[in-house]
Amino acid sequence: MSHTHASTLLVLATLLLALIAHPTLAHADASEPDLSEAQAAIVVDQTGRVLYEKNPDAQINMASITKIMTAVVALESGTPLDTVCTLSAPELAENAMVAGYTAGSTSTLYDLLRVMLVYSANDAAYEVAQCVGGSQEAFVAKMNDKAKELGMDDTHFENPHGLDADGHHSTVHDLAILARYAMTTQPFIADTVRLPEVTVEVNGVQREFPTVDHLLGSYHGLIGIKTGAGNTVTAFMGCARRGATTLYTVVLGCATVDGRFADTESLLDWAYGTYQGHVLANASLTLGARPFAYDLAYGLPVSASATTLGLVWPGGGDTTYARTACHTDKLCVPGQTVGVCSWSQDGRNVGNATYACHNELEPARSGLGLVGYVCPAVSPAA
Repeated sequence: MSHTHASTLLVLATLLLALIAHPTLAHADASEPDLSEAQAAIVVDQTGRVLYEKNPDAQINMASITKIMTAVVALESGTPLDTVCTLSAPELAENAMVAGYTAGSTSTLYDLLRVMLVYSANDAAYEVAQCVGGSQEAFVAKMNDKAKELGMDDTHFENPHGLDADGHHSTVHDLAILARYAMTTQPFIADTVRLPEVTVEVNGVQREFPTVDHLLGSYHGLIGIKTGAGNTVTAFMGCARRGATTLYTVVLGCATVDGRFADTESLLDWAYGTYQGHVLANASLTLGARPFAYDLAYGLPVSASATTLGLVWPGGGDTTYARTACHTDKLCVPGQTVGVCSWSQDGRNVGNATYACHNELEPARSGLGLVGYVCPAVSPAA
């Protein structure tokens, strides 16, 4: 056997994965989520595919969800996060949530962005715009330019914090675009919005600010991202991940603080409950064996490193998988990775699995292995 041949030969298989008969859906009798307050709502997957929408193009005050665009523009400006900003402490609406900065004090851009995203401090948002843009007007112009670049055609910003202003509005359709963009292109935002609290220096004193996202830590899979509350309406932009499936939600025009969270939970419960869960790779199923590198009388069983679950959208197109595996003759050692498999449905990633050798040896056998092994059709998740 040629060791060079055995160690370099890779096989790439892309096959149509036939789904088994559809299992009973958890919420098969619910044609749409039960919303109590939202005037407009949307839930999309990680590719932007709309799973549900209500009044997607209605222009409504998005309040402090604005701060996500503020963070995007600031981060993409190239301004170093350790930049020290001298603060001006503007006069804001009496009921505005603030960190309490005083005029003439200083803060790093890093701390301003964190307290803005987690605690929704409006004075921090103002200072971010001032520090990065030089003026509120110049910074807001960049926010509107970015909205146009992203295709947020029904969105207009009047300020960087989201306090009520004529002409300051967006739609759930546009904000879903922003949510996906912010969470996938800006690691700073994705890492910050999942924090339960932040500690920053305000006027020379270290202070702790809790998150205003009450779903964090209480809703399974939620990883952010931003609340909003105007004088007459509340809003929430959410992101949740379960397994390989990430969902984004937006609700606008809610009447209460609790209502925006309740409607977000309804959207996520409906989406995760309505769409079909499948076992893509079962860690307890042995797929074959590889020859043991130090004694060809023995082999190493191969299986998925972990059981992989995925969600399949009914009517969402064929589910296919691409598998790359080392040749069955490749000499291996315990724990060595020998293959990977990726499932997708209409361009949306459903799940990924890695296949590796077990730690236990068994008597050598032939004719088995990932190459030539046809993965079974996905089966319903328990």
